[in-house]
Amino acid sequence: MKKLLTMLLCLAMAMTLAVTPILAGAAEEQTAPDYPVDFSEAPYEVHIIMTVQTQVPTQAGIDRVAEELSKLTLRDLNMTVKLEIMDFSQFGQNVPLALASREKIDLVVLPFGHVIQMAAAGYLNDMNPLLETYGTHIVGSYTSEALARVCTANGSLYGVPVHKENCNQMTIVFPTAVLERNKIDPSEITDVASMNAAFEKIAANEPGKWVTTAGKNYGGVFNLHDFSIVGGNYGPCLMNMSESVKVENYYASEEYADYVKTVREWNQKGWINPAAATDDQYFMTLFAGQALSFVFNYNHPLSKPELTQALGQDVTLIPLSDQYATTESSAAWNYCIPIGSAQPEKAMMMLDYLMTRKDAENLLNWGVEGEDYVVKGDVLDYPEGKDITTVGYHFGQGWILPNQFVCTPWINEGADIYERVIEYNRAAKESLALGFVLDTSSILTELAAVANVNEEYVNALNTGAVDPDEYLPMFLQAQEDAGMQTIIDEVQRQLDAFIASRQ
Repeated sequence: MKKLLTMLLCLAMAMTLAVTPILAGAAEEQTAPDYPVDFSEAPYEVHIIMTVQTQVPTQAGIDRVAEELSKLTLRDLNMTVKLEIMDFSQFGQNVPLALASREKIDLVVLPFGHVIQMAAAGYLNDMNPLLETYGTHIVGSYTSEALARVCTANGSLYGVPVHKENCNQMTIVFPTAVLERNKIDPSEITDVASMNAAFEKIAANEPGKWVTTAGKNYGGVFNLHDFSIVGGNYGPCLMNMSESVKVENYYASEEYADYVKTVREWNQKGWINPAAATDDQYFMTLFAGQALSFVFNYNHPLSKPELTQALGQDVTLIPLSDQYATTESSAAWNYCIPIGSAQPEKAMMMLDYLMTRKDAENLLNWGVEGEDYVVKGDVLDYPEGKDITTVGYHFGQGWILPNQFVCTPWINEGADIYERVIEYNRAAKESLALGFVLDTSSILTELAAVANVNEEYVNALNTGAVDPDEYLPMFLQAQEDAGMQTIIDEVQRQLDAFIASRQ
């Protein structure tokens, strides 16, 4: 079964350290900062950039929330907020260039792999010197200092993780109506073989549809193996993360060979969007009903309500694996202070503020009380007569906020939602390399060369666009020529030293 499950690894959606899970309400709401604020100087504007995978709120709504948030921060911090929220595609195109050109950005949320890469390139500030004076509540908002400092490389802290679930779990997501009209019992889908049988039935009943959807860089996060020892999808990983620290190239494994053969069959049957290898908007096809399922990386308690809201229809999530915690899954998204910040100490003060303020986080997630939501006991709901399409702002993407766990839960999530996320985290299997961060300085040339090779081959292989019998051997040879073994040897050396230091 394990072998069958890993065939789907590269279809896990790219969204992505905790030694212990984050506790809901771990940080108490602060009424005023306990660090110095000079109200005699001109207010400083903090430029914050966030990203989401689905629909971005209207600019008018974002500006209104930023204005309301600025009232709080002007009162307490003598700062205002400039807020940008981008979709994944726009974010991927614009933010790396902005960081490289040192544009004035004070806080940006980055996936773990990007944090390490951007830090190595010199684009991020070391947050350590700022924490003691200007980030006094940040470390305490996590259940362990190790979690707060997971994005540490060579002694420097380059980001702090958002408060969210800390593990991945391979899951197939169907609109519930698709299962119902095809008379498919979700309990009968337990592995790839039974999923294939469901795909076959759906394809026969709904010609012209894509049974599942995939896209460019769709295999950027893997569920069943620990790829975070390098970050991204270079290839080196722990194949059996909870039992062995042997570093291997996933792409050279029998499991990957099985996967690309299987997905090639799906492609030839017309089950996947035909331009999947280059499609960076594949997720949006579910909105139109053209695609009927997708493989997802998450099955935590917030997944169903968030996807139901995003897709505008009820969805059914079917797990295909246990949940696994790695460095990258636990620190999937992190708030960083770029070197373009004109006053990084003020950026840190703002981050500290957002980590602990219920009123600020509610604004970012739900909008303005009375206009976008009303309080109903321990939860929030839309004002009478309104919904997500008629309120001016409803972000509902708490996983990308600094600390959603100080938010008031939405009515469809339940007042105990964050406690349930904690229990989900506690059930995760942990990688033996949890907390390991690779120093890439000695292998930057090899990593760049392997990245170029992967860019040429991986998208096509992952989506079944090419014949793996022909292209997989070519791919592996190109990786070796680019220095794959050198990378594996260096990662193994550093990982062995990391493991030894903990004993």
